[in-house]
Amino acid sequence: MNDDNKVVCEDEEKKQRIIKQAITHKDFDTSVQRQSMSVPEMAKLLGIKKTDSYYLVHKEVFETRIVGGHMRVMIDSFEKWYRSQFHYKKVTGEKPGAKYNHTFSVPDAAEFMNVPVWDLYCFIKRSIVPPFEVKKINGVLRVDKKSLIEWLDMRAKAKEELDV
Repeated sequence: MNDDNKVVCEDEEKKQRIIKQAITHKDFDTSVQRQSMSVPEMAKLLGIKKTDSYYLVHKEVFETRIVGGHMRVMIDSFEKWYRSQFHYKKVTGEKPGAKYNHTFSVPDAAEFMNVPVWDLYCFIKRSIVPPFEVKKINGVLRVDKKSLIEWLDMRAKAKEELDV
């Protein structure tokens, strides 16, 4: 019976601590704090202003929670979003879009092919079916690296055969 009172007492203490945290907005659970960051921290990490940071929160591109009366951005959700977009860049220098490392942007593909960017855009647009894989990701054209390299190799072999 004494153990039951101890458990009830611990639960009551925990409940009181949570209520105090909610009222004072202080000393909230640090385990949640390590899994999340504040919206101003997220804005500082991306090098953006307050309006832009809350715009991202409003668009619900990553998971947020209210902890201790303050909005927190869940770090794992933020990192997943960051790897799948190209617009925002961290001030730490980590490149965005890591999820799409298997693709080139059109300017990068043009540089790789040593052709003007405009020519490559026109080639992609005029081709009914481009000879290499092109996808539109977040409104931006991306060229699959593997299919582009295969196509360039095939063209080089065909050119060699014609020259011989």
